[in-house]
Amino acid sequence: MVSPVQAALDAVDMQPIADARASADGIPHATHSGVLELGPLKLPVFRLSDGRAVISEEGMAAFLEFLGV
Repeated sequence: MVSPVQAALDAVDMQPIADARASADGIPHATHSGVLELGPLKLPVFRLSDGRAVISEEGMAAFLEFLGV
């Protein structure tokens, strides 16, 4: 079963990052970017080379601030 967060991230229109490059050490890197819109919030999100979707550090900080955390 897909979590609500994963479903929201999967619905984001992700665009390829033109200069995305793999690192020599094999650490996943961002290949696509997009914006997750949650009401008044617009959170930068990325799709990694291993398929995971992540919210940027700045986006997560803005989300937590919005929640009052």
